[in-house]
Amino acid sequence: MRVCSCKKSTLVFVRKNDVVEYRILNVGSGKDDIGQRKFKGNWRVEEKKSQKLLGIRCNSCDSWVVDSKQLAEGKKVKGKIINLDIDIDDSRKITEIDINSGILVVTKAMDKFFE
Repeated sequence: MRVCSCKKSTLVFVRKNDVVEYRILNVGSGKDDIGQRKFKGNWRVEEKKSQKLLGIRCNSCDSWVVDSKQLAEGKKVKGKIINLDIDIDDSRKITEIDINSGILVVTKAMDKFFE
């Protein structure tokens, strides 16, 4: 089973963050301060809300490997999603996802002995 139809897949972990940003308006308090005014500085982050994990997808062809439903099936322990059994290809599968550091990819070579 192939994950995606492209020959060179680049897997990416996708999440959604809600960020509130602001920019300072260069408007003074004087009555004579009129006309076209430019922004002062760059966008600044005011608030960053909690993240929602969307899944793992192939960045080359935009096909989803792991969606949010499959992530919900796993058991969550201290920032890790464990007890997953998600096939990447014929010989590898994902068994654990750590939100901060990465994923655990294992071989499926021993699976045929335990079936």
